[in-house]
Amino acid sequence: MGRKRLGINRICAVCGAEFYKPPSHTAKWPALTCSRTCAARHFRDRGAFVDCAHCGESFYPQPNQVRKGYGNYCSLACFHATRREPPIECTCLQCRQTFSVTKWQATQVAGGGRYCSRKCQMLYKRKLVKRGERNMFTEWQKREWKLSACEKCGSTEKLELDHKVPRFAGGTTERSNAQTLCRKCNRIKFRTDDQPLYAAYLRQRAEIQR
Repeated sequence: MGRKRLGINRICAVCGAEFYKPPSHTAKWPALTCSRTCAARHFRDRGAFVDCAHCGESFYPQPNQVRKGYGNYCSLACFHATRREPPIECTCLQCRQTFSVTKWQATQVAGGGRYCSRKCQMLYKRKLVKRGERNMFTEWQKREWKLSACEKCGSTEKLELDHKVPRFAGGTTERSNAQTLCRKCNRIKFRTDDQPLYAAYLRQRAEIQR
């Protein structure tokens, strides 16, 4: 009489074939595919093809590279070629002086194409800090209104209660103006949405005062 199998039979998520996995393979991670070939196809199909930022050739970046903010170039040669391209002219948001940076610094480095120096970056960010404690969420509001996951990426770590409309733009502490974001998504929203909005607000105020 043969030895009884302790594992389980599963259906492959890619090819639909039935396969057997022993307990040692299913204890640490779920067995979704029957082979490495199907596993590669399963994880490959979760992403999408994009165009290289340098040569324009279509390629498939790995999903973990996209989550980390990489995957913009099809090869190391294209990546290094962007760093050898002639510098581009940018205007500092703080001192309004023109400075030169490489295309890689302007597109990949945080604040690379917006500030001419670290000092100007810190001075500009200080303008975004609202004096006093007005229109800030209380501890009760943070405890009652904060959800269990980020509303952007679904993360459950380092959650923060954020104003949809920033305080400098008239955002209030109402429930409709509150959203739960993780720290990473909150910083991305700060750089992509709040900073350009505040820069436009400063320019408009400067024109009125003239």
